[in-house]
Amino acid sequence: ITARSQREMAPADATAAAEEEAGSLPKEPEKQELNKGDLTSVKYALDDVVADVVTEAGYPRDDTASNVRILLSLIVCLTVPASHFLPSYVEENHAHLLALGKNTVVFACLAVYALGSVSMAAFAYLYEKDAILITKQKKGAFSSSGLRVTTNIERFDDMYKITLAPVTYGQQFERDPMDFEKSITQWIDVNGVVAEEVVRKDVSKFLKSYEKSAYKKTK
Repeated sequence: ITARSQREMAPADATAAAEEEAGSLPKEPEKQELNKGDLTSVKYALDDVVADVVTEAGYPRDDTASNVRILLSLIVCLTVPASHFLPSYVEENHAHLLALGKNTVVFACLAVYALGSVSMAAFAYLYEKDAILITKQKKGAFSSSGLRVTTNIERFDDMYKITLAPVTYGQQFERDPMDFEKSITQWIDVNGVVAEEVVRKDVSKFLKSYEKSAYKKTK
Protein backbone atom coordinates (compact mmCIF):
# COMPACT_ATOMS: atom_id res chain seq x y z
CA ILE A 1 0.00 0.00 0.00
CA THR A 2 1.43 3.34 -1.03
CA ALA A 3 1.62 6.39 1.19
CA ARG A 4 -1.03 8.08 -0.96
CA SER A 5 -3.41 5.17 -0.45
CA GLN A 6 -2.86 5.30 3.31
CA ARG A 7 -3.68 9.05 3.31
CA GLU A 8 -6.90 8.40 1.37
CA MET A 9 -7.97 5.62 3.72
CA ALA A 10 -7.31 7.61 6.91
CA PRO A 11 -10.26 10.07 6.56
CA ALA A 12 -12.59 7.20 5.68
CA ASP A 13 -11.49 5.25 8.76
CA ALA A 14 -11.92 8.32 10.96
CA THR A 15 -15.42 8.92 9.58
CA ALA A 16 -16.41 5.29 10.16
CA ALA A 17 -15.04 5.41 13.70
CA ALA A 18 -16.96 8.61 14.42
CA GLU A 19 -20.20 7.12 13.08
CA GLU A 20 -19.68 3.96 15.13
CA GLU A 21 -19.01 6.00 18.27
CA ALA A 22 -22.08 8.15 17.66
CA GLY A 23 -24.19 5.05 17.16
CA SER A 24 -22.99 3.58 20.47
CA LEU A 25 -24.07 6.65 22.44
CA PRO A 26 -27.50 6.41 24.12
CA LYS A 27 -30.15 8.28 22.19
CA GLU A 28 -32.20 10.87 23.99
CA PRO A 29 -35.83 9.77 24.41
CA GLU A 30 -38.22 11.50 22.08
CA LYS A 31 -40.26 14.15 23.83
CA GLN A 32 -43.97 13.52 23.72
CA GLU A 33 -46.02 16.40 22.40
CA LEU A 34 -49.37 16.68 24.16
CA ASN A 35 -52.55 18.37 23.08
CA LYS A 36 -53.19 20.78 25.93
CA GLY A 37 -56.87 20.67 25.08
CA ASP A 38 -56.93 16.94 25.89
CA LEU A 39 -56.91 17.24 29.68
CA THR A 40 -57.05 13.47 30.16
CA SER A 41 -53.75 12.95 28.33
CA VAL A 42 -52.22 15.93 30.14
CA LYS A 43 -53.27 14.53 33.51
CA TYR A 44 -51.85 11.08 32.75
CA ALA A 45 -48.51 12.57 31.67
CA LEU A 46 -48.22 14.74 34.78
CA ASP A 47 -49.41 11.90 37.03
CA ASP A 48 -46.49 9.75 35.88
CA VAL A 49 -44.00 12.47 36.80
CA VAL A 50 -45.63 13.11 40.19
CA ALA A 51 -45.63 9.40 41.05
CA ASP A 52 -41.95 9.10 40.09
CA VAL A 53 -41.00 12.07 42.29
CA VAL A 54 -42.79 10.61 45.33
CA THR A 55 -41.32 7.11 44.97
CA GLU A 56 -37.83 8.48 44.30
CA ALA A 57 -38.14 10.50 47.52
CA GLY A 58 -38.15 7.27 49.54
CA TYR A 59 -41.82 6.30 49.63
CA PRO A 60 -42.12 2.65 48.51
CA ARG A 61 -45.11 1.91 46.31
CA ASP A 62 -47.83 -0.09 48.08
CA ASP A 63 -49.29 -2.62 45.65
CA THR A 64 -51.92 -3.93 48.09
CA ALA A 65 -54.73 -2.01 46.41
CA SER A 66 -53.82 -3.18 42.90
CA ASN A 67 -53.43 -6.79 44.09
CA VAL A 68 -56.86 -6.74 45.74
CA ARG A 69 -58.39 -5.22 42.62
CA ILE A 70 -56.76 -7.88 40.41
CA LEU A 71 -58.01 -10.66 42.70
CA LEU A 72 -61.58 -9.34 42.69
CA SER A 73 -61.44 -8.90 38.91
CA LEU A 74 -60.24 -12.48 38.49
CA ILE A 75 -63.09 -13.82 40.63
CA VAL A 76 -65.64 -11.81 38.66
CA CYS A 77 -64.20 -12.95 35.32
CA LEU A 78 -64.18 -16.62 36.35
CA THR A 79 -67.90 -16.56 37.14
CA VAL A 80 -68.71 -16.08 33.43
CA PRO A 81 -67.21 -19.38 32.15
CA ALA A 82 -68.26 -21.06 35.39
CA SER A 83 -71.93 -20.22 34.78
CA HIS A 84 -71.62 -21.75 31.31
CA PHE A 85 -69.65 -24.94 31.97
CA LEU A 86 -70.26 -25.72 35.66
CA PRO A 87 -73.93 -26.82 35.38
CA SER A 88 -73.08 -29.43 32.71
CA TYR A 89 -70.07 -30.67 34.69
CA VAL A 90 -72.09 -31.04 37.88
CA GLU A 91 -74.90 -32.78 36.01
CA GLU A 92 -72.51 -35.36 34.58
CA ASN A 93 -70.42 -36.00 37.69
CA HIS A 94 -72.48 -34.88 40.69
CA ALA A 95 -76.10 -35.24 39.68
CA HIS A 96 -77.21 -35.35 43.33
CA LEU A 97 -76.09 -31.73 43.72
CA LEU A 98 -78.61 -30.62 41.12
CA ALA A 99 -81.66 -31.39 43.22
CA LEU A 100 -82.67 -27.76 42.87
CA GLY A 101 -81.90 -27.67 39.14
CA LYS A 102 -79.23 -26.20 36.87
CA ASN A 103 -80.55 -22.72 37.40
CA THR A 104 -79.36 -22.86 41.00
CA VAL A 105 -75.74 -23.08 39.87
CA VAL A 106 -76.25 -20.30 37.34
CA PHE A 107 -77.89 -18.04 39.92
CA ALA A 108 -75.05 -18.76 42.35
CA CYS A 109 -72.52 -17.64 39.72
CA LEU A 110 -74.56 -14.52 39.03
CA ALA A 111 -74.64 -13.76 42.75
CA VAL A 112 -70.85 -14.10 43.01
CA TYR A 113 -70.48 -11.89 39.92
CA ALA A 114 -72.72 -9.19 41.38
CA LEU A 115 -71.05 -9.36 44.79
CA GLY A 116 -67.59 -9.13 43.23
CA SER A 117 -68.56 -6.15 41.09
CA VAL A 118 -70.05 -4.31 44.07
CA SER A 119 -66.95 -5.14 46.14
CA MET A 120 -64.65 -3.64 43.49
CA ALA A 121 -66.72 -0.47 43.30
CA ALA A 122 -66.83 -0.15 47.09
CA PHE A 123 -63.10 -0.79 47.41
CA ALA A 124 -62.30 1.86 44.81
CA TYR A 125 -64.62 4.39 46.45
CA LEU A 126 -63.69 3.78 50.09
CA TYR A 127 -59.98 2.94 49.88
CA GLU A 128 -58.43 4.11 46.62
CA LYS A 129 -60.46 7.33 46.31
CA ASP A 130 -59.13 8.28 42.86
CA ALA A 131 -55.53 8.04 44.12
CA ILE A 132 -52.82 7.78 41.47
CA LEU A 133 -50.39 6.37 44.03
CA ILE A 134 -50.57 4.78 47.47
CA THR A 135 -47.28 4.26 49.28
CA LYS A 136 -45.92 2.57 52.34
CA GLN A 137 -44.34 4.47 55.22
CA LYS A 138 -41.12 6.25 54.39
CA LYS A 139 -38.21 4.94 56.42
CA GLY A 140 -37.31 7.41 59.16
CA ALA A 141 -40.40 9.56 58.60
CA PHE A 142 -42.50 10.95 61.44
CA SER A 143 -45.68 9.62 59.86
CA SER A 144 -46.97 6.23 60.95
CA SER A 145 -48.47 5.45 57.54
CA GLY A 146 -47.82 5.89 53.85
CA LEU A 147 -49.04 8.54 51.44
CA ARG A 148 -52.15 8.76 49.32
CA VAL A 149 -51.41 10.91 46.26
CA THR A 150 -54.45 12.27 44.43
CA THR A 151 -54.52 14.58 41.41
CA ASN A 152 -57.30 16.37 39.60
CA ILE A 153 -57.97 18.73 36.69
CA GLU A 154 -61.43 20.21 36.51
CA ARG A 155 -63.13 20.31 33.13
CA PHE A 156 -62.43 23.49 31.16
CA ASP A 157 -59.79 24.50 33.73
CA ASP A 158 -56.01 24.68 33.45
CA MET A 159 -55.24 24.16 37.16
CA TYR A 160 -53.60 20.84 38.05
CA LYS A 161 -54.23 19.98 41.70
CA ILE A 162 -52.14 17.59 43.80
CA THR A 163 -53.33 16.36 47.21
CA LEU A 164 -51.04 14.56 49.64
CA ALA A 165 -52.71 12.79 52.54
CA PRO A 166 -51.87 9.96 54.94
CA VAL A 167 -53.33 6.57 54.11
CA THR A 168 -54.62 6.11 57.67
CA TYR A 169 -55.88 9.61 58.42
CA GLY A 170 -56.81 10.36 62.04
CA GLN A 171 -54.08 8.41 63.82
CA GLN A 172 -51.59 9.98 66.18
CA PHE A 173 -48.79 12.02 64.58
CA GLU A 174 -50.63 12.09 61.26
CA ARG A 175 -50.52 15.32 59.30
CA ASP A 176 -53.47 16.99 57.65
CA PRO A 177 -53.91 16.67 53.87
CA MET A 178 -52.18 19.37 51.83
CA ASP A 179 -53.05 20.71 48.39
CA PHE A 180 -50.88 22.20 45.68
CA GLU A 181 -52.15 23.81 42.49
CA LYS A 182 -50.31 24.86 39.36
CA SER A 183 -51.43 25.96 35.94
CA ILE A 184 -50.50 23.44 33.26
CA THR A 185 -49.40 26.38 31.11
CA GLN A 186 -46.39 26.74 33.43
CA TRP A 187 -45.43 23.08 33.02
CA ILE A 188 -46.22 22.51 29.34
CA ASP A 189 -44.83 24.68 26.56
CA VAL A 190 -46.65 25.90 23.44
CA ASN A 191 -45.63 22.74 21.58
CA GLY A 192 -47.21 20.50 24.21
CA VAL A 193 -43.91 19.27 25.67
CA VAL A 194 -43.83 18.77 29.45
CA ALA A 195 -41.04 20.64 31.24
CA GLU A 196 -40.29 17.61 33.40
CA GLU A 197 -37.44 19.23 35.35
CA VAL A 198 -39.70 22.12 36.37
CA VAL A 199 -42.48 19.73 37.37
CA ARG A 200 -40.08 17.63 39.43
CA LYS A 201 -38.70 20.71 41.17
CA ASP A 202 -42.15 22.03 42.11
CA VAL A 203 -43.47 18.65 43.26
CA SER A 204 -40.32 17.94 45.31
CA LYS A 205 -40.66 21.31 47.02
CA PHE A 206 -44.32 20.60 47.81
CA LEU A 207 -43.46 17.15 49.17
CA LYS A 208 -40.80 18.61 51.47
CA SER A 209 -43.30 21.18 52.75
CA TYR A 210 -45.71 18.36 53.49
CA GLU A 211 -43.06 16.42 55.39
CA LYS A 212 -42.12 19.52 57.42
CA SER A 213 -45.76 19.96 58.43
CA ALA A 214 -45.68 16.50 60.01
CA TYR A 215 -42.53 17.37 61.95
CA LYS A 216 -44.12 20.55 63.31
CA LYS A 217 -47.27 18.69 64.30
CA THR A 218 -45.33 16.17 66.41
CA LYS A 219 -43.75 18.93 68.49
